[in-house]
Amino acid sequence: MLDFKQYLNKCVLLEENLKDFIDFACDELKLKHVPEISLVKERQNDMTTACYRPEDQKIKVYSKGRAFFDIARSLAHELVHHMQYETGKILDGETGSDCENEANAVAGQIIRKYGQKNPEFYN
Repeated sequence: MLDFKQYLNKCVLLEENLKDFIDFACDELKLKHVPEISLVKERQNDMTTACYRPEDQKIKVYSKGRAFFDIARSLAHELVHHMQYETGKILDGETGSDCENEANAVAGQIIRKYGQKNPEFYN
């Protein structure tokens, strides 16, 4: 069990790592604007692990009990949707749609590139 100081240190480390990952992913995607990103401890509405809302350009990522790697993968996927929005694509969240397939593929590429630069990412 973590004591309070260990818990705070873990939270600070997660925040620092997440900021680094967000900066990396946004650079890779050449985003014009970084959307508002929040980690949530409960799933909301029909979200699975994350969701992007183009109407207000917000990303929510479910984080409870998930490894940093998993959170980053979900975040990368949603950032791809934001890139799609910025480039004028019509977003379609249906499984197998072009938008979802692109988000899955590009998010995987971002994860691999980030992991190559930061090998500790996979631990």
